[in-house]
Amino acid sequence: MTRLMEWTDPEIGGKVIVFDKNNPLALCILWNLIDKIQDKLLEQGINHNPFGVMGNLRTFPGISWFLRGLCLLPQINEVVIFGEDGTGTGEALLSLWEKGINEERKIPGFGFIIDPKIDREAIEELRQKVKLIDRRYEKKIVRAAAEFPLKIKEKAVIKREKREFLPFEIPERMELPSEGTGFHFRADDIFGAWIFVINAVLRLGKRRKTRKGETIAHMFHVSVTFPVGEKEIIHPGFGLTEDDVNTYCRFFFNPVKMSDNDYGYFERIERWGGSLEDLKDSSFRYDQRRKVLERLKKASDTKRATIVLLGPRDLEDLEDAPCFVLYTLSISGDRLDYSVIFRSHDMSQGWPTNLFAILRMLREDAKELGLKPGFITVTSQNAQIYERNFERVQKIFEENGPSLSNPGRLLKFKDDPAGNFVFSINLDKKEVTARMIDPNGEILFERGHRSPRVLVNFLVASFPWLLPSHILYLGQEMERMERCLRNEEEY
Repeated sequence: MTRLMEWTDPEIGGKVIVFDKNNPLALCILWNLIDKIQDKLLEQGINHNPFGVMGNLRTFPGISWFLRGLCLLPQINEVVIFGEDGTGTGEALLSLWEKGINEERKIPGFGFIIDPKIDREAIEELRQKVKLIDRRYEKKIVRAAAEFPLKIKEKAVIKREKREFLPFEIPERMELPSEGTGFHFRADDIFGAWIFVINAVLRLGKRRKTRKGETIAHMFHVSVTFPVGEKEIIHPGFGLTEDDVNTYCRFFFNPVKMSDNDYGYFERIERWGGSLEDLKDSSFRYDQRRKVLERLKKASDTKRATIVLLGPRDLEDLEDAPCFVLYTLSISGDRLDYSVIFRSHDMSQGWPTNLFAILRMLREDAKELGLKPGFITVTSQNAQIYERNFERVQKIFEENGPSLSNPGRLLKFKDDPAGNFVFSINLDKKEVTARMIDPNGEILFERGHRSPRVLVNFLVASFPWLLPSHILYLGQEMERMERCLRNEEEY
């Protein structure tokens, strides 16, 4: 059955911390860890905390839940937006209050769609009656909190009526039996790669709970390889705009760790080991990326071109340890390839923005080395899709994946980099022959057999890396050869 998720569901409203239900001032925390913010506020004593309610807003879909929450909590008339705006959710929220939503129910300049169950009238009322206070660039929560008078003992003046909306529907997920591990795909581009992996996790992932009590579809070890184009192309199916990607990349490439957070990706890539105070002193920095590029310039075949982002004690010591744990560079001819590993990966929300940033880094590294961007292989060791995103991911796959009504979205045969098979039949000997030919027409491999079925089975077993479209072609030719032999027809 379809599950209905409301704002009061523990996975949504349960993450909001309520200090005083009558207090009209709320705190919206962006990328910073909410537990650390709470600890710093409580260290001051509850009588010095001006906020009645606080919660995180880390992803764009969370904006719809933010709106639902405000409609359910009519006592709130001011919201302080605090923290590092790593993914642009704060900027999007401020833009929503300034400009509203367009005809597509998107915030102008941003790609995500506001929940259609929240009517425009409700959004307009919130824009008019709830004030947003931008404190994104204030580094200290205690300093920011000191700007607001204490209202804990005051009763809020209610300016709005409480409003509820239809629950968010989570479709029934078809969970197919599988070993649940070790899947690898090849794709033509980043969007095709994403379609492969989200389909696999949604269909084959096992339903389980996270340590934070959230329900996910989980798959252990899924990877995908695809070529990296010279130019960045953002497929509309991602639901991202160029501004969305640029905002995330500013966060990703920031060499200074955000306050109240345990790490920054680029801090670990280019400045691991130094603190904010040490930034000006290069002796405190260890620039892994620079070292790796220097090794590759000296020896293009080096196997030491690896950059590590996860320390040996991080999983024990940090509340929020890096998910992107390492990557390795490799030169193959005139191209630069990457192999990237994530220990934990949100496939619906995190995978696209993570990869756009990493691909920009790959293109920059290739340019410095005088090479072309090559291939990237992305391994997601714990791949997951959160239950609240099932509907969105399923819709994306239905709109962009294989379709019986749209043959253009089905597999098409293309030249296999491993070489293509061609067949011939000798009717006198009643034997079939298979030849593998490279793109230049040279015969790489030749075998013959009396049975087309046995021969094709042998080929697929011997060359398991063949493209799916090539294997489909082999099956079709096997049937043709069997028919020709049986009827003594020319092949």
